[in-house]
Amino acid sequence: MPSPPHTSFGLLGNVAAGYRLALVHRRRLLAVLLPVLTVALLGLFLLDVLLGRGRTTIVDGAPLVHAGATLTTAKAALAAVLWLIGLDAAALAATGAARGRTVRPRAAVVAALKRLPVYAIGLCSVAIGATLLLTMVTAIAEGLPGLIVALGTLTVAAVLAARLLIGLFARQGGGLGLELTSGRVTGTAGAVLLGGVVVPLVLAWAAGEPLTGDLIHPVVARVIGAILITGVVAAQAGLLAHVHLLQRAEPRTDGRDAVDLAAVDARLATLSGEPVRRPWAAPVATVLVLLAPAVVAAVNPFGALTVRSHSDLIGGAAAVAWPAGGHPVIATVSGARFCDNDVCDEHVTRDGGPSVWDGRGAAAISVDGTAVVKAAMTGGPDDGGPFIDFARCTREGCRQVWVPVRASAKEAYGWPELAVAVAPDHSVWFGLATASEEEEPGEPTFGVTLIRCPDATCAAPERHRAGTVERLPDDDFAGRRRTALAIGADGRPVLAIRTGPLTNLVTCDPVTCANPRTSSTFSGDQDTAWAALPAVTGQTVSFEPGSLRIGEQLMPLESNEIAPWSGAVTTVGSEVYATAAEATEPPGLYVRIGTSAEPAQPEHWRQVLWRCGPAGCGRQSLDSVEIAGREVLAASEDGRVLIVRDDRVLLVSAPARP
Repeated sequence: MPSPPHTSFGLLGNVAAGYRLALVHRRRLLAVLLPVLTVALLGLFLLDVLLGRGRTTIVDGAPLVHAGATLTTAKAALAAVLWLIGLDAAALAATGAARGRTVRPRAAVVAALKRLPVYAIGLCSVAIGATLLLTMVTAIAEGLPGLIVALGTLTVAAVLAARLLIGLFARQGGGLGLELTSGRVTGTAGAVLLGGVVVPLVLAWAAGEPLTGDLIHPVVARVIGAILITGVVAAQAGLLAHVHLLQRAEPRTDGRDAVDLAAVDARLATLSGEPVRRPWAAPVATVLVLLAPAVVAAVNPFGALTVRSHSDLIGGAAAVAWPAGGHPVIATVSGARFCDNDVCDEHVTRDGGPSVWDGRGAAAISVDGTAVVKAAMTGGPDDGGPFIDFARCTREGCRQVWVPVRASAKEAYGWPELAVAVAPDHSVWFGLATASEEEEPGEPTFGVTLIRCPDATCAAPERHRAGTVERLPDDDFAGRRRTALAIGADGRPVLAIRTGPLTNLVTCDPVTCANPRTSSTFSGDQDTAWAALPAVTGQTVSFEPGSLRIGEQLMPLESNEIAPWSGAVTTVGSEVYATAAEATEPPGLYVRIGTSAEPAQPEHWRQVLWRCGPAGCGRQSLDSVEIAGREVLAASEDGRVLIVRDDRVLLVSAPARP
């Protein structure tokens, strides 16, 4: 039986009535929406395969496509077209339910396809007009006035689009376009906007964090997202069907201000018929399409890069190493983690020693991965300091020792920059660079001392003075690592000391540290992430946005803006690896509004990995970054990479071999 004609219930009443119409007749709406949803999901998936195959990363079993402009535009256009088809077809089904008729799903979809050009032209005209007006507004007004005018423009455009949508839908039943909502915009277009746009946006914002976090697997999140989208379109269809059937309390004499219910019934009669014979077909097809990306990710027929990740790391990391033939080892801020698998979600953790991070203290890991050494400076001139407070951690535990920097109180006091390394014979080396007090050009220097501890107790430290190296005046590395120490396979120490764009390298004979000698090399801006290459005397590698410098060779990198403090480099043989969090656009379509004329600061970041060899550098986009900051990385001999961030640990597969 058709529901009796009724007038408006007001803004909130019409929203509730539209929701109720969609809920009561949800089976009829689903019979229309599920085929459209299936086509939409399949089309978006095929676009990812065809246009984004070379930009796909499989993260924790789910494909993540880093879309370019072409793919983003194509997906947005497809989603908009299928949304219009689904909305119109579902609204026809809801209208039929409200008038006591069963609209055939296929007939509703075919009718929506025929009406698609009309909807597209009308709504695109509104969108283009609003865009042009916004462009003019932002060019004329700035700050708060510009923001107010921009928000007002968007509001007017949204109301006009809602009125146009209602009018175009009503024309199928003899309505008169915008006249249908004239004088009652709040109860009609306002109800569609509030219930069909504002409420879903608020719910999407509230559900965004749970759906993108670690609590829900991406495949499950995809299913939940499809259910929510179907529910939103069904609610929009119920609202559209309800408001376009509203009668006026005082109709005009010509009757041309409300929909003609007789014409609506006549139109519905041509679309009505028997219920769907196989109602299970559409849900089954939808489920299969929803699972298709997971199946492709599991099979990985295109050899896409894979990433396994977890968030089982508290406090961040100071260093990481990947011993040959073993699992990674991480020097954490508070201790050491000895991994029992390559992704390091199973491990033995030992806490102890000083807290260290980039800019405070230093950490090193032995070549075989059995020992982690953490060190920091402590003490003052009154207690015989400074001291090197260090701990040597193994799987059994951590042993903490304090070593005086000065051999006696007669030596001048100074607070040095500290670096640490573990030699192949498991002796512990410390590199100290103490800045002189002079700041005149040509006079500032670093006094260099190398200390070797033959065993973990360091009862008899061996101090070796290695002379001085140049220091540029007003050189500031606050919060950044200035020194790095490495021990070669033959036991030769190499201490690298950054000063401005230069790196001073100090080395001496193995074990005894006789015959100290120095050299220098250009390493780029002092804010860059860098690492020394002890195997090649006189070379360092440094990373900065847009380039990677290996010794005197400058290699271009494809990159965007890099997050502050982000960036790490490492080397394995002739391969150089660099990673950083770079700025990226928000996913999907978005509008950015602000009161400042200055460019907005990036809010979205993604981790990027560069692999560089003699033939050049390759770029690989990884996952989204929630907390952009410091990271460390290590690489295995087979090309796999472990990236340790403050929020996650990532294990990246080796690139597919041609």
